[in-house]
Amino acid sequence: MDLQPKLTSAKDILAIVRESAIVIAVIVLVLCPGAYAWWSAKFDEEAHKRGASKVETGIAGNTLTFDHSTETVDKLVTANKTIDDLKLQLQNLIASAPGKTAEQAKQIQNSANVLSSQIQSSLNSAKTVQLSQDPVQDAPGLATGSGTYGIVVSADKKDDLAAYEAQLLKRENFNDVAFYDRLGFIRTVARFADATAANEALPSIQKTRQGAYIINLSKWCPKYTDERVLAGVPVLQCQ
Repeated sequence: MDLQPKLTSAKDILAIVRESAIVIAVIVLVLCPGAYAWWSAKFDEEAHKRGASKVETGIAGNTLTFDHSTETVDKLVTANKTIDDLKLQLQNLIASAPGKTAEQAKQIQNSANVLSSQIQSSLNSAKTVQLSQDPVQDAPGLATGSGTYGIVVSADKKDDLAAYEAQLLKRENFNDVAFYDRLGFIRTVARFADATAANEALPSIQKTRQGAYIINLSKWCPKYTDERVLAGVPVLQCQ
């Protein structure tokens, strides 16, 4: 009896299960809101040990900060990418494996699709929490007066996360987009000629990023240098 096909299928399934284990912790995060607060609190402890700033928000009896909510966003994005890779492998397995193995792969694929949707929902919520804690919003006078205005939709530490946010804005026909590199974060900003234009656009942007907020760019980042270009969008280093 030729056992090679069965062994190959078994190895494929084991590989998929092994990669699925990477996102098991995220399942708990998605299905249990309290876990989000607990996990964020742990991130806060580590961030505080490294001297991170503590801009705090209370959720489920735990204190969350801007620094660790940013890390939580990173973890969720990484988990989502892992699931996307997993779904691609499952698709290939379904196309090439024998009947029973293909059926098992389809069942895993269905679960992966559900989990991907749940993680995306949690990612949107985490982004909202993150922006609600952004210290920029608390700066007095930074959303008043004359000058060029912007709507901040994200504050990230990784280029790929910032690039993703810029793509979302451009899909909604907000084409004047820039990244502002300030205090260790890359903020994705849709820019407008004045406060009136920004206020008119805010409800539309908040449909995707509920925590998006308005800033007077002329006050917040009056001087900057062109740092580089990321995904076709300029990165401006605030001085």
